[in-house]
Amino acid sequence: SYCPSPDIAPVPCPAGLYSNDIGWTSVDACRPCPVGKFCPQGSSQPKPCEPGFFAASEGQAACAGCRADFFAP
Repeated sequence: SYCPSPDIAPVPCPAGLYSNDIGWTSVDACRPCPVGKFCPQGSSQPKPCEPGFFAASEGQAACAGCRADFFAP
């Protein structure tokens, strides 16, 4: 999250981004989730995809399910 102004509550990072830094005043504090992980809105750390799901590119808000003939560890 980040605080655009000291007078308002922290703003959570948008879905697909995360931040565990403090003291930032803009969304620039939020970084894209790495490949293989996802970040719901307000994430402080990327979360790994469950077995059978994947995140093929960075900045994913959720993991996608594998097709029946594929496998994701």
